[in-house]
Amino acid sequence: MAALTVLGIGGRGCSAIEHLARFGPAGLRLIAVNTDSRPLARNASPALQWILLGDGGQGAGADAANGRAAAELDAADLRAALAGVRRLLVVVGLGGGTG
Repeated sequence: MAALTVLGIGGRGCSAIEHLARFGPAGLRLIAVNTDSRPLARNASPALQWILLGDGGQGAGADAANGRAAAELDAADLRAALAGVRRLLVVVGLGGGTG
């Protein structure tokens, strides 16, 4: 298990995770969580784990209630991804629906 897990949530958090996958230090475990499938389609890096929340992959539409509903729908996947994590850094932008 990596010494540090970095969890990026939403568009801004996933952008940060993508940047870390390309240019960041070695040894990090990177997880990107989003309701929008477009970032996943453009970056299928093996250095990071993607979790697509919700049903459609169309994003939360800048509506926090939609983002919350998607996270609740896939809560088991989130819990499984974070099982055993001892140190977690959460990166999120708070302007949209998922973050």
